[in-house]
Amino acid sequence: MVLRWILGALVVASGPAGAEELPVYVDLGCEDAELALTLQGDSGTLHFSGAEMPMARARTASGVKFDSVDDPETHVWTRGDEAMVRIAGQDFSNCRVDRVTQVTEVRWTLASVDGHALEGSAPELSFGEDGSVAGRIACGTLEGSWEFEEGLLHIAAEPAASETCAPGDGAQDKALLAALGAVTGLGFSPDGALELRAGDVTRISATQ
Repeated sequence: MVLRWILGALVVASGPAGAEELPVYVDLGCEDAELALTLQGDSGTLHFSGAEMPMARARTASGVKFDSVDDPETHVWTRGDEAMVRIAGQDFSNCRVDRVTQVTEVRWTLASVDGHALEGSAPELSFGEDGSVAGRIACGTLEGSWEFEEGLLHIAAEPAASETCAPGDGAQDKALLAALGAVTGLGFSPDGALELRAGDVTRISATQ
Protein backbone atom coordinates (compact mmCIF):
# COMPACT_ATOMS: atom_id res chain seq x y z
CA MET A 1 0.00 0.00 0.00
CA VAL A 2 2.83 2.40 0.81
CA LEU A 3 4.46 1.59 -2.53
CA ARG A 4 1.12 2.33 -4.22
CA TRP A 5 1.01 5.69 -2.42
CA ILE A 6 4.54 6.58 -3.59
CA LEU A 7 3.79 5.59 -7.19
CA GLY A 8 0.47 7.42 -7.04
CA ALA A 9 2.17 10.55 -5.78
CA LEU A 10 4.51 10.46 -8.78
CA VAL A 11 1.53 10.16 -11.13
CA VAL A 12 -0.30 13.06 -9.47
CA ALA A 13 2.87 15.16 -9.55
CA SER A 14 2.77 14.92 -13.35
CA GLY A 15 -0.71 16.49 -13.33
CA PRO A 16 -1.69 20.09 -12.50
CA ALA A 17 0.79 22.53 -10.98
CA GLY A 18 1.21 21.88 -7.27
CA ALA A 19 -0.59 18.53 -7.41
CA GLU A 20 2.01 17.08 -5.06
CA GLU A 21 0.40 19.22 -2.35
CA LEU A 22 -2.67 16.98 -2.24
CA PRO A 23 -2.90 15.26 1.16
CA VAL A 24 -2.69 11.49 1.66
CA TYR A 25 -4.43 9.67 4.52
CA VAL A 26 -2.70 6.59 5.94
CA ASP A 27 -4.72 4.39 8.31
CA LEU A 28 -2.47 2.40 10.66
CA GLY A 29 -3.38 -0.49 12.92
CA CYS A 30 -1.32 -1.91 15.79
CA GLU A 31 -2.00 -4.76 18.18
CA ASP A 32 -2.79 -2.31 20.96
CA ALA A 33 -3.73 0.93 19.16
CA GLU A 34 -5.37 2.51 16.13
CA LEU A 35 -3.86 5.64 14.63
CA ALA A 36 -3.56 7.52 11.35
CA LEU A 37 -1.29 9.87 9.45
CA THR A 38 -2.25 12.74 7.21
CA LEU A 39 0.70 13.43 4.90
CA GLN A 40 1.15 16.46 2.68
CA GLY A 41 4.48 16.76 0.93
CA ASP A 42 7.26 16.50 3.52
CA SER A 43 5.01 17.34 6.47
CA GLY A 44 2.23 15.48 8.20
CA THR A 45 0.02 15.04 11.23
CA LEU A 46 -0.16 11.96 13.44
CA HIS A 47 -3.66 11.33 14.82
CA PHE A 48 -3.59 9.29 18.02
CA SER A 49 -5.93 9.06 21.01
CA GLY A 50 -7.56 12.42 20.29
CA ALA A 51 -4.23 14.24 19.86
CA GLU A 52 -2.77 15.68 16.66
CA MET A 53 1.03 15.71 16.46
CA PRO A 54 2.94 17.60 13.73
CA MET A 55 5.36 15.37 11.83
CA ALA A 56 8.16 15.91 9.31
CA ARG A 57 9.62 13.49 6.79
CA ALA A 58 13.01 12.08 7.75
CA ARG A 59 15.77 10.78 5.52
CA THR A 60 16.03 7.01 5.57
CA ALA A 61 17.69 4.36 3.44
CA SER A 62 14.45 2.42 3.04
CA GLY A 63 10.75 2.89 3.53
CA VAL A 64 8.99 6.11 4.51
CA LYS A 65 9.69 7.66 7.92
CA PHE A 66 8.08 10.64 9.63
CA ASP A 67 9.44 12.04 12.90
CA SER A 68 7.57 14.18 15.41
CA VAL A 69 8.45 17.86 15.18
CA ASP A 70 8.20 18.24 18.97
CA ASP A 71 9.18 14.87 20.44
CA PRO A 72 12.34 12.94 19.40
CA GLU A 73 10.78 9.79 20.88
CA THR A 74 7.85 9.77 18.42
CA HIS A 75 8.03 8.45 14.86
CA VAL A 76 6.25 6.31 12.29
CA TRP A 77 8.39 4.26 9.89
CA THR A 78 6.70 2.22 7.17
CA ARG A 79 8.33 -0.47 5.05
CA GLY A 80 5.93 -2.03 2.62
CA ASP A 81 2.72 -2.72 4.53
CA GLU A 82 4.56 -3.05 7.84
CA ALA A 83 5.07 -0.14 10.21
CA MET A 84 7.19 0.67 13.23
CA VAL A 85 5.45 3.10 15.56
CA ARG A 86 6.89 4.83 18.62
CA ILE A 87 4.92 7.48 20.52
CA ALA A 88 6.45 9.31 23.49
CA GLY A 89 9.04 6.54 23.84
CA GLN A 90 6.49 3.71 23.76
CA ASP A 91 6.87 1.14 20.98
CA PHE A 92 3.66 -0.35 19.58
CA SER A 93 3.65 -3.95 18.39
CA ASN A 94 2.49 -5.63 15.18
CA CYS A 95 1.74 -2.38 13.34
CA ARG A 96 0.67 -2.34 9.71
CA VAL A 97 -0.64 -0.03 7.01
CA ASP A 98 -4.35 -0.84 6.74
CA ARG A 99 -5.39 1.69 4.12
CA VAL A 100 -3.94 4.50 2.02
CA THR A 101 -6.41 7.08 0.69
CA GLN A 102 -5.51 9.53 -2.05
CA VAL A 103 -7.84 12.38 -2.96
CA THR A 104 -7.86 11.50 -6.66
CA GLU A 105 -8.73 7.82 -6.12
CA VAL A 106 -12.12 8.31 -4.45
CA ARG A 107 -15.55 9.46 -5.57
CA TRP A 108 -16.35 11.54 -2.51
CA THR A 109 -19.83 11.78 -1.01
CA LEU A 110 -20.39 15.33 0.23
CA ALA A 111 -21.79 15.31 3.77
CA SER A 112 -22.02 18.95 4.85
CA VAL A 113 -21.50 22.55 3.78
CA ASP A 114 -20.54 25.13 6.41
CA GLY A 115 -21.56 22.71 9.14
CA HIS A 116 -25.03 22.03 7.69
CA ALA A 117 -25.80 18.45 6.65
CA LEU A 118 -26.79 18.08 3.00
CA GLU A 119 -30.30 16.77 2.44
CA GLY A 120 -31.80 14.57 -0.25
CA SER A 121 -29.65 12.46 -2.55
CA ALA A 122 -26.04 12.88 -1.48
CA PRO A 123 -23.97 15.04 -3.87
CA GLU A 124 -20.70 13.52 -5.11
CA LEU A 125 -17.38 14.99 -6.18
CA SER A 126 -14.27 13.57 -7.85
CA PHE A 127 -10.83 15.10 -8.39
CA GLY A 128 -9.10 13.82 -11.52
CA GLU A 129 -5.34 13.37 -11.72
CA ASP A 130 -5.48 15.55 -14.85
CA GLY A 131 -6.85 18.51 -12.88
CA SER A 132 -10.51 17.91 -13.69
CA VAL A 133 -13.43 18.10 -11.27
CA ALA A 134 -16.69 16.23 -11.82
CA GLY A 135 -19.65 15.39 -9.69
CA ARG A 136 -23.35 15.15 -9.12
CA ILE A 137 -25.42 17.73 -7.26
CA ALA A 138 -29.10 17.83 -6.35
CA CYS A 139 -30.20 19.46 -9.60
CA GLY A 140 -27.87 17.77 -12.09
CA THR A 141 -24.14 17.42 -12.61
CA LEU A 142 -21.14 19.70 -12.31
CA GLU A 143 -17.74 19.85 -13.93
CA GLY A 144 -14.68 22.03 -13.75
CA SER A 145 -11.03 22.02 -12.77
CA TRP A 146 -8.66 22.25 -9.82
CA GLU A 147 -5.08 23.46 -9.45
CA PHE A 148 -2.65 24.79 -6.86
CA GLU A 149 -1.14 28.25 -7.29
CA GLU A 150 1.40 29.59 -4.80
CA GLY A 151 0.32 26.92 -2.33
CA LEU A 152 -3.40 27.68 -2.55
CA LEU A 153 -6.00 25.39 -4.09
CA HIS A 154 -8.34 26.86 -6.69
CA ILE A 155 -11.49 24.99 -7.73
CA ALA A 156 -13.55 26.24 -10.67
CA ALA A 157 -16.80 24.28 -10.99
CA GLU A 158 -20.20 24.99 -12.50
CA PRO A 159 -23.36 23.03 -13.38
CA ALA A 160 -22.91 20.96 -16.54
CA ALA A 161 -26.45 19.58 -16.85
CA SER A 162 -29.65 20.55 -15.09
CA GLU A 163 -32.58 18.45 -13.93
CA THR A 164 -35.92 19.26 -12.37
CA CYS A 165 -35.52 19.34 -8.61
CA ALA A 166 -37.28 20.37 -5.42
CA PRO A 167 -37.31 24.12 -4.57
CA GLY A 168 -34.90 23.74 -1.66
CA ASP A 169 -32.39 21.75 -3.71
CA GLY A 170 -31.54 24.71 -5.91
CA ALA A 171 -30.54 26.78 -2.88
CA GLN A 172 -28.46 23.88 -1.55
CA ASP A 173 -26.61 23.58 -4.87
CA LYS A 174 -25.96 27.33 -4.91
CA ALA A 175 -24.47 27.20 -1.41
CA LEU A 176 -22.33 24.20 -2.36
CA LEU A 177 -20.93 25.87 -5.49
CA ALA A 178 -20.19 29.06 -3.55
CA ALA A 179 -18.32 27.06 -0.91
CA LEU A 180 -16.32 25.20 -3.58
CA GLY A 181 -15.28 28.50 -5.10
CA ALA A 182 -13.97 29.72 -1.74
CA VAL A 183 -11.86 26.63 -0.99
CA THR A 184 -8.10 27.22 -0.67
CA GLY A 185 -6.89 23.85 0.63
CA LEU A 186 -7.64 20.23 1.45
CA GLY A 187 -7.06 18.09 4.51
CA PHE A 188 -8.32 15.04 6.35
CA SER A 189 -10.09 14.74 9.67
CA PRO A 190 -8.68 12.23 12.20
CA ASP A 191 -11.19 9.62 10.99
CA GLY A 192 -10.36 10.08 7.30
CA ALA A 193 -13.12 12.41 6.13
CA LEU A 194 -11.98 14.81 3.41
CA GLU A 195 -12.16 18.46 4.44
CA LEU A 196 -12.28 21.24 1.84
CA ARG A 197 -11.08 24.34 3.65
CA ALA A 198 -10.97 28.10 3.23
CA GLY A 199 -7.97 28.99 5.34
CA ASP A 200 -8.43 27.14 8.63
CA VAL A 201 -12.21 26.83 8.24
CA THR A 202 -13.76 23.62 6.89
CA ARG A 203 -16.35 24.66 4.29
CA ILE A 204 -17.21 21.20 2.95
CA SER A 205 -16.76 17.74 4.46
CA ALA A 206 -16.95 14.52 2.45
CA THR A 207 -16.71 10.79 3.10
CA GLN A 208 -15.91 7.71 1.04
